[in-house]
Parts: sequence; structure tokens; C-alpha cells
Amino acid sequence: MIATLRGPRLDLRPLTDGDQALYLRLYGDPVAMQHIGAAQDADAAARGFRAALRYNAATPPERLFWVIHDRAAMQALGMAGLTLDEPGGGEVGVLLPAGHQGRGVATEAIAALADHAFAVLQLQRLHTRHQPGHALAAGLMAGLGFERTAPAGDSALWFWQLTPERWADAPRRHSMANPLT
Repeated sequence: MIATLRGPRLDLRPLTDGDQALYLRLYGDPVAMQHIGAAQDADAAARGFRAALRYNAATPPERLFWVIHDRAAMQALGMAGLTLDEPGGGEVGVLLPAGHQGRGVATEAIAALADHAFAVLQLQRLHTRHQPGHALAAGLMAGLGFERTAPAGDSALWFWQLTPERWADAPRRHSMANPLT
């Protein structure tokens, strides 16, 4: 079962059937998707949503999807994901609408994912990637202790990696409480 993660002001709860409208809105939003890929039409996003639910239910997990929920506002803000894409490693990502970008939401969400990935899933590395020149993403990764690495192949994307050791020493570490479930 996928765990619910708790941060100082946010919860990351597993994606459920009731989150389809949020998923379709985020993946269909050209501004939210501008640094990730093309916005999806409703049919493509609906297929992606059904796949995400299947991933969350799979054992062993391969990909995990959470809804980022602001406890004080009692509002879903966006989504976070972890793809277990290599032995001992995984890729983290956050998808937020423009109104919630640059406000610490992604920082807290990725910190919760890093705590969970290293302490519970026992991963040995996390990585992420983004478009060159995406200053918010670069600042986020550097601030959390990720190191920029060489791109794979001829990719123009910027790649970042985090190890448990770097995470333990990260200067602006946002420690999360233990998972709720």
C-alpha cells in the first residue's frame, strides 16, 4: 500500500478515483506543463489517470502518484510522483499550477518524497530532470541538495541526483514526519 506522507503544512496522499478532475486539469494546463511536455487533451489525460491508478495499486510498485494537499486551506494543490526506474534509484517530479509554483510547495513535497525514498524504500539515489533555463526547478534542486550531473546521451535536459548522504547533509533540509500509513 502506498503511504501518505506528512510535511509541516502539506500532506502527500495517494492518488485515488476521486482525483480525476485534478489530474485532467493539471495535465491539460499548458502553463503547468510548459517545462514538462505538451499539455494533454482530455482523452489522453484520462488514459494517463487510469494508468496512474493502476501503478499505485501494483505490487511491487514501479511508479507512485500522490496528491499534494494543503492542510490549512483544505485544498489539493498539485501532484507528486516517484518512478522506480533503476535498481536502487528513482525519479521524482512535481506538477503544480502556476499559482502554486515558487511558494515552497514543491520543496516540501520533494523533501517528503526524499525522506520516504531513503528511509522507507531504501533507495540509494533520486534523480530528476528539467528543461534548461528553468530557474525555479534549478533553484529547487540545488536548495534541496541535489547535484547537477551530466546529461544522458545527447539530451538537452538538465539532470540532478541526490544520495542519502547528501540528503542527510543538505543545508536547507526540510525534514518530514514519519509517514501516516
